[in-house]
Amino acid sequence: MLGPDRPGYFRRPMAAGTLLVLDVQPRRRLAFQLTGDRMEADLTLRAVDETRTEVTLVVEGPWLIGLRRIFPHQALELLHSLLRTSELP
Repeated sequence: MLGPDRPGYFRRPMAAGTLLVLDVQPRRRLAFQLTGDRMEADLTLRAVDETRTEVTLVVEGPWLIGLRRIFPHQALELLHSLLRTSELP
């Protein structure tokens, strides 16, 4: 995995890292770790009915990166956008 070509506050440009998959339960759960960022994420899905799914994302990592507020919100917005795009004819 290769990071963006622009540096961030705590990351050099083109920083490489490893995504380590911790657990997979098809259509239900994905847990992974970004080893370079010392971040763990757990994404769980639950069907509410035929047209709705409840999604929970738990992220743990260093507080300096701002993961607890920004990252989960952005990740869920991107996931929602991808799913909405897949519904288009």
